[in-house]
Amino acid sequence: MVFGLVALAVIAAGFWTIRGDGPETPVLVAKGDLPAFHTLTSTDFTLGTRRTRDKQHYATLPVDGRLTLRAIKRDAPLLREDVGPDAARALGTQVVVVGVNVTKAAVLGGAVQTGDQVQLDLSRDGKRIAVLDALVLSVVAAAGEKDWSLVVALKTDDGRRHGPSLASSDIVLLRDPARRGG
Repeated sequence: MVFGLVALAVIAAGFWTIRGDGPETPVLVAKGDLPAFHTLTSTDFTLGTRRTRDKQHYATLPVDGRLTLRAIKRDAPLLREDVGPDAARALGTQVVVVGVNVTKAAVLGGAVQTGDQVQLDLSRDGKRIAVLDALVLSVVAAAGEKDWSLVVALKTDDGRRHGPSLASSDIVLLRDPARRGG
């Protein structure tokens, strides 16, 4: 009899865990489909509720000026990992997102992370082309020393002016330890 009650309690606990029931929590919900690297405004989301036991997954206000890091479907809650740093605060409202291949050394041995405000020092044949302010959105490690992927937000004018140089230059990343993104 006791074994049966224990077994029933274990099954009930497992069912409760699988169903994910918990208290209803207010969350930010996308009003429509949002593309990756979209600058969020208050018109992009509404307040809804979801059943959860762990509030830490959900994005919290303020999200205006932040970029989505992946596409978000309509009626989906905004998760912390879906919402990037505040590009508008770091660079202004006109930003463009670019991806560049860099070496492990360029990302400071892998220590650069999402939200870091950095400068990209572009050079070719030992000659400096430009130094651009950037906000790190994503760092993807490669198996070796080369071809790490760095996704950054730049001021739109800088991205347009130096787009070809971003693809063909040697890139050194400069990071002031006192500066951190949003």
